[in-house]
Amino acid sequence: MAKKRKKDNDTIRADFGHKDAKSGGGGRNPRLPEGDYKAKIISAEKKESKNSGNTYIKYGFQILEGKHKGKKLSGNATITPKALFWLRNMLEALGVEVPERAVNLKYKKYVGSKIGITLEDDEYEGKIKSEVSDFLDYDMVGAADDDEDEDDDDLDDDDVDEDEDDESDLDDMDRKELKAYIKDNDLDVKVTKKMDEDDIREAIGEAEGDEDDDDEDDDDDLDEVDLEDL
Repeated sequence: MAKKRKKDNDTIRADFGHKDAKSGGGGRNPRLPEGDYKAKIISAEKKESKNSGNTYIKYGFQILEGKHKGKKLSGNATITPKALFWLRNMLEALGVEVPERAVNLKYKKYVGSKIGITLEDDEYEGKIKSEVSDFLDYDMVGAADDDEDEDDDDLDDDDVDEDEDDESDLDDMDRKELKAYIKDNDLDVKVTKKMDEDDIREAIGEAEGDEDDDDEDDDDDLDEVDLEDL
């Protein structure tokens, strides 16, 4: 007599074809700043809700980079049509092509995968905690580059004193005034977010020194030409 095939407990039946499974879920976590984080899926456990009796998968995530590196959070993928959007979004962020029909999904298959997670504040029993609300491609997550040039377009006309003397004391200028000075004098200085006011002043001094050197070189060239023409 053939043995009865053992049911695969690592498989769930998910109907992604249902109209409610296509849009818009998470667990209760410590509160972290809202935003996008690089993370890794570290666990997947099938559970049953005590209140509704619905099956859900509790996924565990660990943040991989930044100030909160190592922090662990969880999110619940409830296996009902109205809640399947959460699981669909996670799979699509992992690059999985999700068909619009019912499938048998090996939910533990994705443990160890890197993924981008979006955290939002969520109030639960009077407390604000973080919720894993959405997902994105891991490589699309990234804080603004600290070395990115600051945009000079944020200077209003009112911030620039057209009558300002070029010989103004740089030591008395704040960051915005220093940037205006650079713009007014067309100096070859790139201000980055890592630079403090002293760094900017030093860069201005170097740029102005380079211009003086260039002027001297130009004068030398003129002298040589004039001498040859005589």
